[in-house]
Amino acid sequence: MKHVSFDYSSSRLITKFGSFKDVSYEKFVARHWFNRMMEVVLPDSESVPLHSNQFYHVCLSLSDIVEPNFLQNYIKKGFFLGLSICCKLDTENVIAIYGGEIMLSLDKDTYEQLGLTGTAAKYPPKGNRFIVRVNMLASSFIPGKPLYERVKWCFSDRTSPVHMLVSWTVEDQGENPLFPPKTIKVVDTLSEKLSQTAMEVLAPLINVKSLFDGDKLSTPYVTDLFNWIGCVLCRLQEPQSL
Repeated sequence: MKHVSFDYSSSRLITKFGSFKDVSYEKFVARHWFNRMMEVVLPDSESVPLHSNQFYHVCLSLSDIVEPNFLQNYIKKGFFLGLSICCKLDTENVIAIYGGEIMLSLDKDTYEQLGLTGTAAKYPPKGNRFIVRVNMLASSFIPGKPLYERVKWCFSDRTSPVHMLVSWTVEDQGENPLFPPKTIKVVDTLSEKLSQTAMEVLAPLINVKSLFDGDKLSTPYVTDLFNWIGCVLCRLQEPQSL
């Protein structure tokens, strides 16, 4: 059995100040395609309004996604989200679909067998993983053109069915197609909205002046705040105040 070890990737603590009305945080989250979860801590909030899209656990072939009817009804109309599940991000093949683009993170063997052009992944070990991106909204991605036919053939001939979480939203409340379509096998419907209230937890007093050391952020204070959030998210009994 071949043993493959991976170096730890570098990490960064990014701090931003603003309101939830600011859409920049949505763009920041959207850049991380393979994230499945985001945790939000709201101190001194007795009730939290929750809203989430309806998600479905489905089993499908990637060729289903690029079928002309699916492209027309769900990719070019509304907003489609998909993320492969039951697989490991660092060692297995994973797929994400965001709007009109497919991103595949593949091991070397699968990448070479698939036959689509991609780029080497940024994290080590170099040459062991590759990223393939397919823009389904490109003017060249239509039936009959070389790019479309190549992708469809590769997805049909070189890939196996995958399990994914999918969601589709559309602003037009008029007559819309059924989602998921009957051509896709639905394993489960996921609509649970998760929240948890932590009682009698000491919350830090956010002192804006303490956050800055001159014109720069105070690294010790921000790190302490980050550690406190970690204590809350890990459900520790008595996280210390700052």
